Amino acid sequence: MQPHHRLPQKIHRIIVLLEGMPYAPKVVQFLANNVARLENYQFLIRGHPEQYTNKILARMSGVDLFGGVGPIIASRPADLHQALKEADAVLYVSTTAVFTALAYGIPLIHMRITEVLQDDPLFQFASPLKQSAATPEEINQCVKYFESMTLGQYQAAIAEATRYLTRYSHEIKPETLVPFLPESRQKPPSK
Repeated sequence: MQPHHRLPQKIHRIIVLLEGMPYAPKVVQFLANNVARLENYQFLIRGHPEQYTNKILARMSGVDLFGGVGPIIASRPADLHQALKEADAVLYVSTTAVFTALAYGIPLIHMRITEVLQDDPLFQFASPLKQSAATPEEINQCVKYFESMTLGQYQAAIAEATRYLTRYSHEIKPETLVPFLPESRQKPPSK
């Protein structure tokens, strides 16, 4: 998967990646309740494919995601990769789908819904490509920051993201699985 290396000069479409957690409908409600305070973005809602699908999110949040127009609509492509191609930025809460967005080099905004628990799967990734927000004003600030990035800053952030993902991800093969297999912990080390 190659980063798309597209400098985010003007961000309009923000895909909202949500995990299958009970707070997902509240995130949709938060965006709907604060749309006037958010600067002309279109939020493409992408619920969890099994739990809290877009249909469930629409019903539980009371937000019409299927009208086809407006500032908050359902992301249509079933495939995550296709959905991410529609986005200029990502707003996410606690979903591992953000790793795919990071691999594509899409600017990320982690939506902080709590200050008590750490729900960010990228909590160890500090980069200009990832910002954090809890209020509409902070979301606007994150977008302005991304839009102000120079090509050099963006390319450096992409390189940093690639290094992080390389360190984080490991190919599944017998030698990488050994530490996780219970029988390997019981055997004394061979000499």
